Amino acid sequence: MLEISGWLGPNARASEPGGNDSRHVFRSLRNIANTVLPKEPRPSAWEVGYFQPAIHHSPVRDYRPDVTLMITIVDRDDFARPVDACEVRCLAEIQERLRILGACDRQWTRHSGGER
Repeated sequence: MLEISGWLGPNARASEPGGNDSRHVFRSLRNIANTVLPKEPRPSAWEVGYFQPAIHHSPVRDYRPDVTLMITIVDRDDFARPVDACEVRCLAEIQERLRILGACDRQWTRHSGGER
């Protein structure tokens, strides 16, 4: 499972869980997910999570107000099967594509993806 997060911005205190700001960030995350997911058929399948009207405050990201999107990677024929090489490869490819777009692991930094 992979979680991608988007910051609600400096006016987040005025944002409501499930409000327009949250929905806008989630749509942006979904567009990013659609960009980085593998396009060709594989033995693995991936599911992009649905919008949850919640604002997350993770200590990993200094409690900033975020919206998150989950991507789950599973075996196409048996989702209960243990993780296999194809799923590991899919995750690595998605993470690399996110890095190329400027995303960073866990917490954004000025050196990882541009200016805030």
